[in-house]
Amino acid sequence: MEIDEPNGPKRKGPTPITLDWDQLLSREDGGDDRPPELEVIRSNKKPKESSENIYQSEDLEMVVKSDRELKESIARFKRNLKTLAHKLRDGGERLRVSLKRHEDELERRLQRQLMNKVENECAEMIQVSDSDDGVSRGQKQGDRKSLSSPSFTKLFDKKLEDPEDLKDSRTVNAFEEELFYIKPCNGRRGRPNNQVAAKGRSRMALSSSSEEPSRSSKSGLVDCEKQTTSNDDKPTSSFSVPNSPQGPPSSNLRPRTRRYYNVVEEDPPVQTTAQFLEELDPCVKDATLYYPSRDDPDAVEVNHADMGCLAPEAYLSSTIMNFYIRYLQQPTSSSESTTCNYHFFSTYFYNKLEKLKYEEDSFRKFRKWWKDVSIFEKAYILLPVHESAHWSLVIICFPTKEDEQGPILLHLDSLGLHNSKLICDNIKRFLKEEWSYLRKSGTRLDLPISDEIWENLESKMEHKRVTVPQQKNEYDCGLFVLFYMERFIKQAPERIKKKDLSMFRRQWFQPQEASNLRPAICNLLVEEFRKVKEKESTPLSQLLD
Repeated sequence: MEIDEPNGPKRKGPTPITLDWDQLLSREDGGDDRPPELEVIRSNKKPKESSENIYQSEDLEMVVKSDRELKESIARFKRNLKTLAHKLRDGGERLRVSLKRHEDELERRLQRQLMNKVENECAEMIQVSDSDDGVSRGQKQGDRKSLSSPSFTKLFDKKLEDPEDLKDSRTVNAFEEELFYIKPCNGRRGRPNNQVAAKGRSRMALSSSSEEPSRSSKSGLVDCEKQTTSNDDKPTSSFSVPNSPQGPPSSNLRPRTRRYYNVVEEDPPVQTTAQFLEELDPCVKDATLYYPSRDDPDAVEVNHADMGCLAPEAYLSSTIMNFYIRYLQQPTSSSESTTCNYHFFSTYFYNKLEKLKYEEDSFRKFRKWWKDVSIFEKAYILLPVHESAHWSLVIICFPTKEDEQGPILLHLDSLGLHNSKLICDNIKRFLKEEWSYLRKSGTRLDLPISDEIWENLESKMEHKRVTVPQQKNEYDCGLFVLFYMERFIKQAPERIKKKDLSMFRRQWFQPQEASNLRPAICNLLVEEFRKVKEKESTPLSQLLD
């Protein structure tokens, strides 16, 4: 298109677009200016929880783990899958997902290490040390070509241009001196550049080599095995060439190489149970401990063999678990008024509860486990659970009357392997049966809960799986249960309230604190055995006095 200008020639330009605004903005609805209404419809579909959010905390823990810890976690997951997967509600699906994520992280790290190694080797192969680089020494640009050219080329050109050498018909002799230095030495490396001999000395060496072959071969062996040391204190091998008139020779004619050593960190051997028992204090051997005393009807009996479960990487036995539970029950100056408001069941109680047949006679006999203790008047009931080669803890809490709430069952699991709902359902049934038994017997109780809650206790109980610190191995679950008890006794209020449940979290304590309970229990038992030995060695007359 051509555009006419008023005072000038025509010029070419873009064609303007003509828009019919009346037609474009015409409305068929009678010119109603109201915008269309937007109708928002709620979807009944619940958004799926992202797997990234589910495993976000696990990823954070996995990233900070070392390669050794990552391999230990993978081995632990594989063992748990082999022994516990068929007993879990999800068939071990969660364990498989965690195992896959850990294996992928380990594979990613190995690939990254391999790539770094390849890159380093390539960089070393192309790196050549050139001490006479004209650019690095600040020389002129015009000299770069001659300085950067190979030393052999310079020497060769010089020999061809030297008139003295041209007169000699034996052209091989032109390089007689140089061939001495680069002559093969029985398959070994050439003479280092710091061992270059003078001209006269080299000819002497050549002549003497025919007279004393044994001596010359020996000296050649020593010279060839010597190494030079570069600025970075790493041994390198090289051979020397004579100086060229054009400039100093290159110190190395081939790329430097580094030697890589694969250092395998071996874990120290784990002390076996037999070695652990052998190294125990002699006072433990041939002695039996009744804790807290021989006169206690519920005393825990411990002997030398029972101490074996306190060896490194060993699983805690019921005997040691019950010993420490009884230890936590002992009144002290700080906890005397606290522990009386607790009731502790032994480790054998839950296994009996699972097999209980809820018949009138059977339950009446079963009540001997708490020996007429009014468990509903307690503030807390601590119940350890042992199932599928794993320990966990259930705490039954009776809130205050002000909360108007029934008993709360809290499940604490350091690996998340136990079925919380199944375990809490078994305990709820036991509490309902005890509640029904007390109502039929007409026993009057000083209950902390309101009458309305008490009358409808069967429907007022609830359970909750709380978030707690997790163990870093597969053998410390018993220690974590004992540490849960100990920490809860120190921090729990007189009666729990809903707001107090915030005390349970993954940062409640450091996992190493629970693992450190193993040597602490061992030292405590050794001290108790010493007391037993002292009593046995004390004459009876002194004990009577």
